[in-house]
Amino acid sequence: MSLNKCAVCWKEDGKLCVGCKSCCYCSKHCQKSDWKSHKLLCRAIATEEARPTPSHVRAIYFPEDKPAPELVWIQYTPENEVPNDPGLLERPLLQRLLMRNEKDHLDLTKITWNHRLKQHSSRMIEFHFRDNFYNDGSQVTASIKAAVEPHGTEKRYWRGPLLVAAISIEKASEADTVLDGATLQYTDATLADFRSIIDHSLCYERQKMRPDLQAALSHFGFQGLDLGGAIPPP
Repeated sequence: MSLNKCAVCWKEDGKLCVGCKSCCYCSKHCQKSDWKSHKLLCRAIATEEARPTPSHVRAIYFPEDKPAPELVWIQYTPENEVPNDPGLLERPLLQRLLMRNEKDHLDLTKITWNHRLKQHSSRMIEFHFRDNFYNDGSQVTASIKAAVEPHGTEKRYWRGPLLVAAISIEKASEADTVLDGATLQYTDATLADFRSIIDHSLCYERQKMRPDLQAALSHFGFQGLDLGGAIPPP
């Protein structure tokens, strides 16, 4: 999504939020509809500390046990040889924020499709999380629940802490795709990306596992799993 698009409806030529200057709105209606979640980070962006180095980008951290998300600077190493690889984020910080002990493993998922608007974005959001958060005793992610609730019921059922980074997608031509031809690069997460995170959590569409695979997993004690990784809340 281009930075001048409305964060809510994606119409062009939106006007910047005067508080954070981190996203645009096409109308008072869209701005008002987004405010209850937007206000969780608007002031934080307006007053954030200076970027530590040119190789740091802003990411959004969702603590498991706090009522609001937080902004963090995270360093990245670019991948210069492979155009459609944005590089690597600083692993020590990911481990400190997301892992509880050395037995935990991290996973990630990348999203460009917005289920609410039925469109692909020109930016990618990248979720980092513990790979077994549904089954390791993690609690509901309070900070993302607080962001989603003003807009509806969460369907992604996040558990444990999350860190979400943003990736720009630069295409040399309209024929390029994210997987072939486009250049991907880590960039600062904006409050338009924040709204995309909310939309993903709000409108997530689960893919059901084939009954035979579900039966086989159930035999070994795995219950309620599906291909998307989401299970209904208890």
